[in-house]
Amino acid sequence: TSWRSGQGRPSMSIGPQAAPLRQEALGRERQTGTQATLAVPAPTPGGAALSAVDWARLEEGEHLNDALLDLYLGLLSRSLGGQSVHSFSTLFFSRLTSQGAVDGAEGWQHVRTWTKGARRAAATGIFACDVLLVPVHHEVRKHWTLAIVSQPWAAADSAVGASTRAAAGAAACGAPGGCEAHASASGEVEDRRPCCTVTCLDSLGRDEVFEKTALHYIRGYLAREWEDCAGPHAGAFRPQRVRLGDPGEVPLQTNEYDCGIFVLEFVLQFLRSPRLLFQDVGRRPLRPEDFPNLAHAASLSPRRRWRLCGAALRASASAAASSSSSSSSGVSPKAWLEHLLAPPLQIQQQ
Repeated sequence: TSWRSGQGRPSMSIGPQAAPLRQEALGRERQTGTQATLAVPAPTPGGAALSAVDWARLEEGEHLNDALLDLYLGLLSRSLGGQSVHSFSTLFFSRLTSQGAVDGAEGWQHVRTWTKGARRAAATGIFACDVLLVPVHHEVRKHWTLAIVSQPWAAADSAVGASTRAAAGAAACGAPGGCEAHASASGEVEDRRPCCTVTCLDSLGRDEVFEKTALHYIRGYLAREWEDCAGPHAGAFRPQRVRLGDPGEVPLQTNEYDCGIFVLEFVLQFLRSPRLLFQDVGRRPLRPEDFPNLAHAASLSPRRRWRLCGAALRASASAAASSSSSSSSGVSPKAWLEHLLAPPLQIQQQ
């Protein structure tokens, strides 16, 4: 899984036979000496600009890069998740753990300005959200995975601002090892309370070593972010209330290049199933049947959905660039969303 060219990150070879669209895009760029970009009118501040080479990575046999994942995760979280969901940049976890940071509290310095938008939206920033999406790029494995942080507010003594707290927050978490009860300094047992969970989804199979690493850094990051965001009088942050969630059994990719697609499909299914996202993740092991959108992944390529979505986005951008309204050009401004929500069988027929 390669990073976007020009951002100083290592790239992975695309295999012995590059997809035709990518070959065509590279050929045009060699002739012109430039990378043509197309601004996408996405529901993100300033939209996004992707090159022909970026879009070509949606072809079969290609690894998605950070530019595509950032675009689609932003579209998904804002269009389907609203204010309850915050999606971090694909660079976030790498930056958090960079420069020899021993834990998330130390690594927080590297990303301390990355939640300015969330803080503008709510006084408590990301702690006003019920779910945090953390895409992770593994440099050695050249692989994308996803960490889901549920109820980040639950690790603070003064829990604040989440839309589903009244329904989901009253129940204690079912994460391995706890958040059922905690002994106070006097030996008295406190009331049961919810906890924050970090659940790691890997389409190549569970990696328990990385799960512990992710928990270590995310736990420290949340503690430091709470201290800086909420202030000294908002209540203490309790790291012991940040626990690992059990990912159970999630659908697995059947090739070496669909990890980014599976990250997108995981997020899409969660956002389409509020109960699964807000009440089940981190409380019970996941099951393959929780992901009907990937039930036929071996025979029906889920990648086609994202290609159709990308084509709709480019059509909308082209219409906007030519000063033509979407209605007069026949391009629906929400056509990309229709492709995302369509059943897998319907996608294959388009």
